[in-house]
Amino acid sequence: MDKIEATTADVDKLLAGLSHHKASGPDEISTRNPKELHFEIAHILSHIFRLSI
Repeated sequence: MDKIEATTADVDKLLAGLSHHKASGPDEISTRNPKELHFEIAHILSHIFRLSI
């Protein structure tokens, strides 16, 4: 199995590509929030992802 990496650039790219036309999940957070804040939260989320792996 290949090593899984969660880089800040990858997380930023995924967050920036979210569609704001999609419904929110069970947490009721609109996709608009992470899409607008993708640059500010990508580093934090990538760190959390790396810790969880």
